[in-house]
Amino acid sequence: MGLKLSTQTKKLPSISVSYNKSFSQFSGLTSSTLTNDIFTFNLDIDFLKHFNLKTDYELNFNENSLNQKTNYRIGNAYLSYQKKNNPFRFELSAQNYLNNGTIINNSFSDFLISNNTTFTLPRIVMLSISYKL
Repeated sequence: MGLKLSTQTKKLPSISVSYNKSFSQFSGLTSSTLTNDIFTFNLDIDFLKHFNLKTDYELNFNENSLNQKTNYRIGNAYLSYQKKNNPFRFELSAQNYLNNGTIINNSFSDFLISNNTTFTLPRIVMLSISYKL
């Protein structure tokens, strides 16, 4: 179950905010419950004629029936510059700017109980220059 609010106009910045909550419950030899809360934020804005700023952010909370809690935050940002009808584009990007080291996801179904840990790349800041033919 979730909620998403966003703007849909060309003159204003594109902003999106969402919240999603999920529940899982398993009963067998043991019983387990899992709740997951996800908050996301996205922004896309054009300014000063030739600049564009995009950013996305996700905050995730997991909690199981043993009161074990995990959470992670991931954020990315992109600033680009390109003149109209110019083949050159310059972009400064920052990926995982919060320098999160791991993403932990818990899930289960009738057949499988899993706990996945994904190790993420460290913070990366990159300048890109592209040329469109």
